[in-house]
Amino acid sequence: MAQPAWQAAAAAADLDDAVICRLRQVHGAHVAVIATDDDRQWVSVTRPDGDSLVNTHPHVAVGVVVADCVPLLLADVRGRVVAAVHAGWRGTCASVVVRTVATMCEVSGVRPDELVVAIGPSIAGEDYEVGEALRDQFRAAGHDRASVHRWFHEPQPGAPPCLDLWRANSDQLTTAGVRTEAIHVAGLSTRAHAPLLASFRRDGAKAGRMIALIGRRRTCVA
Repeated sequence: MAQPAWQAAAAAADLDDAVICRLRQVHGAHVAVIATDDDRQWVSVTRPDGDSLVNTHPHVAVGVVVADCVPLLLADVRGRVVAAVHAGWRGTCASVVVRTVATMCEVSGVRPDELVVAIGPSIAGEDYEVGEALRDQFRAAGHDRASVHRWFHEPQPGAPPCLDLWRANSDQLTTAGVRTEAIHVAGLSTRAHAPLLASFRRDGAKAGRMIALIGRRRTCVA
């Protein structure tokens, strides 16, 4: 995505004076961390592979791009640490949000119940037809039977299953210790809201991309 789009997004979020750091998103579950001035320059220049970026630096904004996958923005209530996550089905299957919460707690000393999470627009469960093989992959990854049953459903008898990424990531967050009331889901399906929201499922290779961006407060709340 062109740099002017990132600059416009940063300005809209009142983060235009921050260094914007991104990842080369690979639909996985690797979590990168920005904790020092040296780290922010390294990540900004090299854009390492990964799908979650945790930041404790007050002059850095972190972001991801999506077009059906789930964008998640996490922060602790006192502004000490933030994270941006790109969670497609592969990242969700690999519990990228669980890894992100653990990393945020490790690098900043926060507790999971101090975090708040925004789950942005992405493809809704009813719009995301997948297949039985994908359900099998979630089972093989160690997700319990009850969870897989909640996350996959058949819209009608004999139809291919659909995957609810909102519910899957919300459930994983609560399992990681985030309070249910601190998880905020936009509830907007990218596939169903043309031309407002970008959707690869709907538009294919010509689909645009959306930015999810978050930065730390300059002054933490005591």
